[in-house]
Amino acid sequence: MFESLKIKNIKKETSNSVSIEFIIPSENTNDYSFKAGQFLTLKANINGEDVRRSYSICSSPESGELKVVVKQIPNGIFSTYANSQLKAGDILEVAKPSGTFFLETKSENKKKYVLIAAGSGITPIISILKTILLVEPSSSIDLFYGNKTQNQTIFKNELENLNSIYEGRLNLNFIYSEEKGESRFHTGRIEGRKIKKIFKKHSPIVNVNEVFMCGPQQMTENVKNLLINKFNFPKNKINFELFT
Repeated sequence: MFESLKIKNIKKETSNSVSIEFIIPSENTNDYSFKAGQFLTLKANINGEDVRRSYSICSSPESGELKVVVKQIPNGIFSTYANSQLKAGDILEVAKPSGTFFLETKSENKKKYVLIAAGSGITPIISILKTILLVEPSSSIDLFYGNKTQNQTIFKNELENLNSIYEGRLNLNFIYSEEKGESRFHTGRIEGRKIKKIFKKHSPIVNVNEVFMCGPQQMTENVKNLLINKFNFPKNKINFELFT
């Protein structure tokens, strides 16, 4: 079931992505409550065509905000519309939050989380990250976030700000495939040896309680297979979302 929601704010996050924040009417507050990691399905009539697309919520449940990011994809009908035409005050049809990729928090938790994202896969991951930092004060996070370049890194400034606020609890690793990162480890793709280094050196597997990841299927499969087959990491502690 879709509801007509007004866009509160639309912001250019990178040259090819925008965030869209919705106004939630007071009578719909319960309908649009969500868990960190879930997504929204948006509907619009574009050039006479009924177009529906799903996007992960990037705000945290505690923020009171309902926000998604739409990244421009080549010839993408909805992503082109969102990045070039939508503006504050416009109306979109928005379904209730859904999805089985989400975080269950407990304030008493004292966990080490490893979060792995690539490109727009950061959208559910940043919601999970902010929720952990807010709700589980004794938990800590190692984030490994891959992009082509710094300029294409969605939420780069926000993540750096969070890294300063939660120093000691958030360990931030930007990895760039088309420009030099801060070290050899931080340069290239999240694949092969780099995945092994994550769990051997940067986030020793013995200290890790749970893994959340979102990005390309090959990256996800490689991480999952390494965790299960080499490190005997519990399958039920590996959480992932695939964008298709």
